[in-house]
Amino acid sequence: MIEHGIPEDMTMKELLVLNKLTLCFMKHDTLTQWILVEETGLSKVTISRLVFQWLQAGWLTETIDPDDRRVHLLRLSEFAYGNSDSLVRTLLRQMRKLEPLSKIFRSKSL
Repeated sequence: MIEHGIPEDMTMKELLVLNKLTLCFMKHDTLTQWILVEETGLSKVTISRLVFQWLQAGWLTETIDPDDRRVHLLRLSEFAYGNSDSLVRTLLRQMRKLEPLSKIFRSKSL
């Protein structure tokens, strides 16, 4: 279980998906993995792996849909809401690491 903030070893893809998840949860109270696949464009395998990691880390909670026990409903946890600032800071820090690369690509395309 992660105790404070976002782990430093999160990949850019994971950070971007977590950010996308946060935006999805602003539109929907709960989500299923299928909705996450549709919203993010990532594969079912990738979403399943990330959801498992974030459930273990305490970023998400999971409940069974009372209307269809086959459906697992996901929500951002209180922990995740409490660490949203950390998500933004970590995402910006990771993006800054990519900035030198973008300058190289821009100079080569000119």
